[in-house]
Amino acid sequence: MFERITEKTFDEIFPLLESAFPVTELRMKEDQRALLKEPCYRLYGVRREGVFAATFATWEIEDFLYIEHFAVKEEYRNGGFWMPFWRRKNARWCLRWSCRRMR
Repeated sequence: MFERITEKTFDEIFPLLESAFPVTELRMKEDQRALLKEPCYRLYGVRREGVFAATFATWEIEDFLYIEHFAVKEEYRNGGFWMPFWRRKNARWCLRWSCRRMR
């Protein structure tokens, strides 16, 4: 299930972002942390065996939802990690949390 990243869990997820994106596409750690205070920004993580295996962020602005920064830990890449979440859970999650504004 998707877990919202908070100040308490941020330091667990940032190494995943660092390993998944080139420096030119990565926000500085403190800039990324500061976004958690933005009301329209959400950072989510997915745990496997107790550790974060994937992450993504959303921006919810009025009736617009923008999803950015999909990242998957290297050992879970190319194995269809996102597909079960996307097919089975994302539609329900999206309707419940974000996309309800887009109906």
